[in-house]
Amino acid sequence: ACSIVGAHLANIGSAAENTLVTDLIKTGAAAWIGLTDQYGEGTFVWDEGKNRYTAPTFTKWAANQPDNNPGGNANCAQISTTGDWSDEACTQLKPYVCKYTWPQ
Repeated sequence: ACSIVGAHLANIGSAAENTLVTDLIKTGAAAWIGLTDQYGEGTFVWDEGKNRYTAPTFTKWAANQPDNNPGGNANCAQISTTGDWSDEACTQLKPYVCKYTWPQ
């Protein structure tokens, strides 16, 4: 859905960005962010669309995360309303946070 408007799932590079995204969702539910290990189990990258992937420089995994559950098929990251991250099955329907870069 993000790509329809030329955006991608949000990447988070700092505690300040994590707080910003958390503030966006804090009255709702956990939401998808663009971190995934679907291209190599245990190696998380930011999927920035258009075949662009970058290694994370900041993470905020919840305790015991990532854990690759349920059933060893948790390849996508969500951010909770407290700002902690966990990996979940990518097939779950949930809100998502997009990031758009304005053209210069």
